[in-house]
Amino acid sequence: MTSAEGDIGMFWRQAQDLNEQTALHIAARFGRCETIRLLLKSGVGDLDPVHIGGHVEACRILVSFGFLVDCYTTRGRTPLMYAAKGNHVEVVKYLVGEGGANVNEKNENGASSLYIASHEGHIETVKLLLSLGADVNSCNRTCHTSLHVAVAEHHGEVATYLINAVANKNAVDATGVSIWHEAAGAGSLSMIGLLLRNDVVLDSHTQFDKISSRHPFHYAVLEGHLDFAEAMLVRGLIDVNLQDCDECTAVYYAATTGRDDILSMLLKHRGDPSLASVRRTALHCAVEWKQIKCVKLLVNCNCVDMHAKDLNGRKCLQIAKMKGYDEISVLLEGAPRPLFD
Repeated sequence: MTSAEGDIGMFWRQAQDLNEQTALHIAARFGRCETIRLLLKSGVGDLDPVHIGGHVEACRILVSFGFLVDCYTTRGRTPLMYAAKGNHVEVVKYLVGEGGANVNEKNENGASSLYIASHEGHIETVKLLLSLGADVNSCNRTCHTSLHVAVAEHHGEVATYLINAVANKNAVDATGVSIWHEAAGAGSLSMIGLLLRNDVVLDSHTQFDKISSRHPFHYAVLEGHLDFAEAMLVRGLIDVNLQDCDECTAVYYAATTGRDDILSMLLKHRGDPSLASVRRTALHCAVEWKQIKCVKLLVNCNCVDMHAKDLNGRKCLQIAKMKGYDEISVLLEGAPRPLFD
């Protein structure tokens, strides 16, 4: 073989596709062991195919040729993280048990293999990682734990297992988000029972996030999770008129976002629309954002002060007229027409 022919052969062995994968990467991904051996013996590039290998024997071959089990991609991800994400249980067992991979290694975001497996809902991989010494309370750069993400992604079985493995069930991340915030944001009704059975604290006085100062109850309303919010009320877990640090209530948030279905439910549970935030009332919000159905509900409940002024000294009717909202103006002026069609 001439030097030129050898160079051409090496070029094709090292060539990458649009996903920056070589022939060796692809062979490793599909577990083509003989192809892997052939490519390794003939010389390949320095990109590490262990990252995408989901086959134990393929991993053994690569490691025997000197590929490191704890090597990183440009995004700080290891073979173990890829195996955890892909739910490759036997590969996880090999990489940690035989290969000596660091079970608690983290990627560029501070996420461990356990966090990744919890995010994906891979219960068998979660169990294995914990049995291999994974830190159940390891968190990412924002102090978000595996339990946080399991609850957020509706993975009840994973969440239960993590709690039983003594995960900190009252953990709060760097933004003040608790496990209850995640459950409310996800709107999973089954999570309410799970958290209550495991005595996860729900505090009406201190459990507000640091970014928007909102309680899990407010999260449920803002995300449009009517059933979750109502379940909290029916179970007596929360005061319907709970105010956040800006004195906003769930009624206020429902009116702002135009969730007339949630607003109706809150009013049924004695939500008080007369409670104003530090800036304005719920009716001001509904008018400002042209939430006509919410305006109708609030006007119809006959307990809203039509003359209340917002922080800028404006009444609701003034706002409606200024914005040219004729239908809302008629409603506020009390025209002789039904409030509901």
